[in-house]
Amino acid sequence: MDPSRRDAMRQSFIQAVKQMDPMDALVVKAVREAGGTSWEPNRRAWVASKLKCSTDEVIVSFAHLNRLDCISADVGGPAAKVEPAMRPFGTLLMNVVSD
Repeated sequence: MDPSRRDAMRQSFIQAVKQMDPMDALVVKAVREAGGTSWEPNRRAWVASKLKCSTDEVIVSFAHLNRLDCISADVGGPAAKVEPAMRPFGTLLMNVVSD
């Protein structure tokens, strides 16, 4: 971690990162980096293509990252619209750990 960011560090960030699987870390990074990018054909397919993984893996990570309050995503059922957006907690976490 960059020492200049130590005042922005929170204990809850450590707990969230400990609970993430490697795919979760890649997915939250991809969601953050995408920002205002056009997500074609949809966000889960876009992230899956970028990470070269299945959409099921992305959806599982979306659900887990939603529980960790890093992203907001409706992953409630097979017809759910799974279109994540960064939540403030996730944005602050990524600000602390990213270059």
